[in-house]
Amino acid sequence: AALADAEQRLMEALEHAVAPGDWCELAGSLPPGTDVGLWERLARRLAARDAGYVLMHNPGRPKVRLTETNLYDDVVDAVVEFWTEGLDRLRSAGVADEAVILDFGPDFAKTPHQTLQCLREWERLAGFRRPLLMALSRKDFIGTALRLVPRERDEATLAAMVWIASKVPSVIARTHRPLELRQAFDMLGFLDGRADLHPDDRLDPSLRRQGVTPST
Repeated sequence: AALADAEQRLMEALEHAVAPGDWCELAGSLPPGTDVGLWERLARRLAARDAGYVLMHNPGRPKVRLTETNLYDDVVDAVVEFWTEGLDRLRSAGVADEAVILDFGPDFAKTPHQTLQCLREWERLAGFRRPLLMALSRKDFIGTALRLVPRERDEATLAAMVWIASKVPSVIARTHRPLELRQAFDMLGFLDGRADLHPDDRLDPSLRRQGVTPST
């Protein structure tokens, strides 16, 4: 009954909320063990409406935190296998690879160490050549590493996001502080050569003192 209710809610959401070009995140919305037929029906509906799909690794039930140390032999192997199988299912239902964003699920059914391990092995995740959703903002691995409560984790979040963006070709960020992250990414562009300063550029005198940034 619960599975049937979940399917009905998702089908209604797809019918009324998903327009062409929208991105629809269904990962984690269905209980573990969901039959392949249901996934195929959902994927076909997405393909028919030219919608996108966020394929997120989370073997746990919605709203249930799984953080067992021995849940995986190798957490990155588990993510890679999950994505590989998920992409195969989506392709078979008519969803193009170009419509898929990948999310390794930081903190979702992962210990802080396992989340960190996924980030350190970013080359394996980037090997799928799909955009990676990085929802790292204020996550447990930051709080555990630096012993900070969520609202104190913004600066460390910036460090983690800039680090991963400097390595992975296509990153989508989910953050609590979008302005600061945008500035950090823009500065990264100047440092890695995607943006540049003219030799004659000089600092605007109005920017030398604390105050409101002038409009341009």
